[in-house]
Amino acid sequence: MNERAFRLPTTIRPTCYSIELDLDLNRNDFPGFVQIDVSLLANTRYIEIHAHELKIESGIFLIPGKPAIDARIQMFPEKQTAIFTPKDDSVLQGPLQLQIRYQGRLNPNMHGLYLAKDHHEKALCSQCQATSAREIFPCFDEPEFKAPIQWTLRTPKDVVALTNGVLLHTDQSALTKQWRFSKTRSISSYLAALVVGDFEANDPVVVNGIPIQVHALRGKKGQTTFATDCTARLLPFFENYFGVPYPYEKYDQVAVPGFDAQAMENIGLVLFRQNGLLMDPKTTSFRQEKRMALVIAHEFAHMWFGNWVTMKWWDDLWLNEAFAEWMSHKAMDAITPNYHVWDDFQEARNHAMKDDGLSTTHAIWTPVETPEEAVEMFDSITYEKGCAVMRMLENFLGED
Repeated sequence: MNERAFRLPTTIRPTCYSIELDLDLNRNDFPGFVQIDVSLLANTRYIEIHAHELKIESGIFLIPGKPAIDARIQMFPEKQTAIFTPKDDSVLQGPLQLQIRYQGRLNPNMHGLYLAKDHHEKALCSQCQATSAREIFPCFDEPEFKAPIQWTLRTPKDVVALTNGVLLHTDQSALTKQWRFSKTRSISSYLAALVVGDFEANDPVVVNGIPIQVHALRGKKGQTTFATDCTARLLPFFENYFGVPYPYEKYDQVAVPGFDAQAMENIGLVLFRQNGLLMDPKTTSFRQEKRMALVIAHEFAHMWFGNWVTMKWWDDLWLNEAFAEWMSHKAMDAITPNYHVWDDFQEARNHAMKDDGLSTTHAIWTPVETPEEAVEMFDSITYEKGCAVMRMLENFLGED
């Protein structure tokens, strides 16, 4: 048995996260606090949740009508989990809250919470997909455990903080600033996100009641026009195609100075490499422009499937990525037909066919057991081959 193949029991479910972090670009660690509202579908003597590379300092159970109960804490690094057991050995039942204080560290590998750097440019940035939310806060870090998240961040006063939620208010002292954000709708932990840095943004463009903004490091706001205009044209297309209004309160896109993926579809706060979002029309080729538009469309499409509707487990990743890749081409072909994106896709399809001829290939749907296997699924088979199969299905079944 592989201990890394561990799955959390489905009888214990989160119903809300309230997260507080103290963040500073000049420190490589951060103190954190999380209160998890928990629903128990069966009585239990302990609660096990994911936590990786975190130093848990304390845990407290809050049960309605009872005094607070301190928790015994056991860490299981191989499973990347922590177990919280009431010190009085009482049986846990019904709804309760689990409060956890902990210390975290910035990840050097562009996952979890890390310092994104490019020469003198820097920002604190999160990347939780596939299983790195557990490096930022203790959580139920599997896609099917969806719950609202409410962020509170404390930072130096000279930076900007952004999260999945809408900013409610700030409180400022001589040196620090506290940012409190609205509670999101229910989301999977891998879609949690935050950035902290010297960002500025274009004025919001409101489309069908949704404010759209593109954020860049100071001095680069002039390069946000293309992404803003492209996104504003995509939103009505997606709402019409899916028959579902955009399901969140805002749509922020942020160009960060160092990012492991091309972009990441976090709910309400999509993060990009700078060259995937910012454009100077004087120096950008037509090929680069088309590629940028496709990435913007890909991430935006995820807001409906992947985010609003989410796979239960990572073996269904193609339902996120193949669909988003197909939908990005379909959308751009509709709103900017002179791009001829399906002609360009032949190159990507051929690349996927070449990879599919290797002995290391896999089916579009493949069983996943461990965090490492989940990460391995992000490849040309899942994206480009999946997209090609989606297009074949549409041609066979008909567009309707």
